[in-house]
Amino acid sequence: MTGTTKLTPFEQAQMNRKIYPARIKLCENVIKLIKTLEELETVLDALSVQDMPVEEQDQVIKSAVKERDAIVQQLTLIADVWEEAEGVTA
Repeated sequence: MTGTTKLTPFEQAQMNRKIYPARIKLCENVIKLIKTLEELETVLDALSVQDMPVEEQDQVIKSAVKERDAIVQQLTLIADVWEEAEGVTA
């Protein structure tokens, strides 16, 4: 005996009513983060060909890189938690 209790079908359905909307919201947020990450990459690529004072360009690049790194960190954390909780790996 492992000491775990199996949920009844009704209990499982009740739990699913709470879990599935949360998973959908998580997926929506991950998609938003990925889109923002792609936009940042586009901005960083475009900056290399723009006529902008070097000081301004450096500031924008630093800001974009900082935001990109924060997004990558968030996505990594989500992936790690998802792997631990659900056994899902990328």
